[in-house]
Amino acid sequence: MDYIPIQERPNFVNNRTRIGDWEIDTILGKVGESVLMTAVERLTRYTLIQKAKRKNGQSVNEALTTMVDQIPKEFVLSLTPDHGTEFLNLAEIREGLGVTVYWPDPYVPQQRGTNENTNGLIREYFPKIKV
Repeated sequence: MDYIPIQERPNFVNNRTRIGDWEIDTILGKVGESVLMTAVERLTRYTLIQKAKRKNGQSVNEALTTMVDQIPKEFVLSLTPDHGTEFLNLAEIREGLGVTVYWPDPYVPQQRGTNENTNGLIREYFPKIKV
């Protein structure tokens, strides 16, 4: 998998000057159960939420594919996940959609602040229970 650090993310992405740059993450339910997959577009804050069967690469990729199939492909240009193991198989998503994946530094959630803030709001409605 190509590893492009977030420090190489272009200024137009950092400055939110185009639509199509997404931050992605999962929100845990009960241990061993399903998770919510979230994707937040940086400029518009448009948010997609999809249930994934498990917190693993295959389930997360399936959920992400379902989510991005709902919007025009020209509005999916880059993805910024966290360093969770569920995102280690994003190469097939990257290749299939022709997107760039930018990796933040481990344990620095503020580098994906749009998604972290949105997940906090979502957790108010979906606390850590079976989702």
